[in-house]
Amino acid sequence: FSASGQGQPTEPLSVTLSFAPELLAERNIMPSTLYIDNGAAEILTVNYQSGEIVFRVKAWGDYALLGQQEYWAFDRDAPRLRFLNIKDGDYLDPAATLNVEILETDSGIDGQSLSLLLDGESYALPAASLFAGRLELRLGDIKYLPDGQHVLTVSLADLAGNTAAATLRFSTTREFQIENILPAPNPFGAAGVWFTYQLSCPAEKIEIRIYDLNGRLVRELNDCGNQTGFNRTRWDGRDRRGAFVANDAYLYVVKVFFHFGVDFRGTPRQSRRPSL
Repeated sequence: FSASGQGQPTEPLSVTLSFAPELLAERNIMPSTLYIDNGAAEILTVNYQSGEIVFRVKAWGDYALLGQQEYWAFDRDAPRLRFLNIKDGDYLDPAATLNVEILETDSGIDGQSLSLLLDGESYALPAASLFAGRLELRLGDIKYLPDGQHVLTVSLADLAGNTAAATLRFSTTREFQIENILPAPNPFGAAGVWFTYQLSCPAEKIEIRIYDLNGRLVRELNDCGNQTGFNRTRWDGRDRRGAFVANDAYLYVVKVFFHFGVDFRGTPRQSRRPSL
């Protein structure tokens, strides 16, 4: 293609070139391998579906668009997306940072295609959000999230035009809540037991105390998860002296300590009964 005009361009110009997508497919040329033979132009975007390539041209002249033939067949597999370290229904801090893993092996990701839908509103994402196979989303930078349930959908495309999306449903609240406190497995054995629970916002400290049926303190767990969302803490089945406890039923109490000024809603002391 050629870029021509009077004198020299005072600033880089955008040039759009149309092409037949099947020509690349027939030759096993991936869009990610296209390049210019002259340093005075660079490729900005490649849209395989519409058959358009946009260039930034810095000087008048003739340019050759080249591409490498690849040994694999043309990329027809869509990328795969998944949210890391969170699942549907979890609590999130309204200013939390989410990470989305992107699995794409052939043509590469089109950074211009990144977008998200949050509670029915569309937002564009900068290509800088994507790095090392991950997409980083800062909820606080997108919009103010009121207390309640929210739906977030992330979508993108690879350079071959294959699209992918992932959806997450989550809740936010500025009141402290502790929910879904469960010991598992129950009854438990030599491997111990995991106490799992969800927090609506960070606590200053979470403490779990285990008692026998006579009310005597068996063990106190102080280093417990205290972050927003899903947390879990393991009890190895030993008492305060390091000996394994006898086969029996035990009571546990979860105590929550939080900073002054944080509203608390729910039962401050949660007690249940795991069995050995």
